[in-house]
Amino acid sequence: MLLMEVKQPKKDEMWFKISGKLLRFSVEEFCVITGLKCIGYDDLSKMKSGHPVLRQRYFSHVKCIYRQDVEDVFKSMPMNSADGDVVKIGMLYLITSFLFTTPYKKQVTDATFSLIESEDLETYAWGKELFKNTFSYLKIATTKRTYDETTKKDIFTYRLYGFPLAFQIWIYESLPSIDEKICKRLEHTWPRILNWTNFATCVTAGQLERINFDLADMEIRRIEPDEEERGAPYLAGIFWSNRAGPNLVDVDDDDFVDPPVRLRKSLKTDPLWSCNELKNAVHSTFKLKEDEPKCYNEKLNKIMSDIRLRQDQIISQQIDLKYEIRAIQRFVDDKINGFLGELRAKFDGQSFAEK
Repeated sequence: MLLMEVKQPKKDEMWFKISGKLLRFSVEEFCVITGLKCIGYDDLSKMKSGHPVLRQRYFSHVKCIYRQDVEDVFKSMPMNSADGDVVKIGMLYLITSFLFTTPYKKQVTDATFSLIESEDLETYAWGKELFKNTFSYLKIATTKRTYDETTKKDIFTYRLYGFPLAFQIWIYESLPSIDEKICKRLEHTWPRILNWTNFATCVTAGQLERINFDLADMEIRRIEPDEEERGAPYLAGIFWSNRAGPNLVDVDDDDFVDPPVRLRKSLKTDPLWSCNELKNAVHSTFKLKEDEPKCYNEKLNKIMSDIRLRQDQIISQQIDLKYEIRAIQRFVDDKINGFLGELRAKFDGQSFAEK
């Protein structure tokens, strides 16, 4: 797939030519696939490092902390560890070993520890930072060459860090015809990363070569959420802007640069119009004015649709809050019952009145 990328000027998007059409991979598709928050604060460098408690408590034996150290500590935590510490170390393990995959010698910074311990953890835009990290490795993947001593030739080699699984699932969602060939769809749900699984055996280069990406009738599916999916909290603010260019564009040649935006000619930029062109331009202008009421009605309908979606989001958040409150109540009840049980055991089952 990376070898099918086409050149275009947008620095935060990648476009790929498949079967004469173009597919886009950007932060919008990344958000739909992963379900991670991609809007909001994501500047980890501005987190106050200080002296993180978790680091002093569990990693005082090492000077520089790497992701393997985090994994070792998480897997060896004793059963009587504080619940809060277990959750935080687990979050750190998830971030360093599964989301932000990095070379082994990449250190875990104090800023990351501080974020895990701060109140900003729940609102931090993990998806936004993770997309930028993943995207940067995708962009340079096919630019590196290494010298192969066996063949005496320069060959392309690369490692994808960040969260390349999101890019892989995006391919599955965009090219439905590869289902049952190199992957298997499990269901139709969201976030989309839950829909797919790989086969037990590794996919070989030969299997990939047998998939003809040049077939003119190959199905290409646009990645765009439906009305129900748009109500997901992680998509709030993502698909409301009108971004230039569609996800899927027909092209006729390999010199394509960016999705073509067909602009009306202007008398200032092109004074050599013919009479027919000028007549058509004037007619088009008046036609636009005639269509203005319809345009306003469409805008009003979209605003009302947005309001309904936001209402659904609020209702969903209220339901989630209710479940969280119930979970806290159960947690407190369990703690109290456990404490009372210890007291009863300590006093040999005698009542407090007898003592």
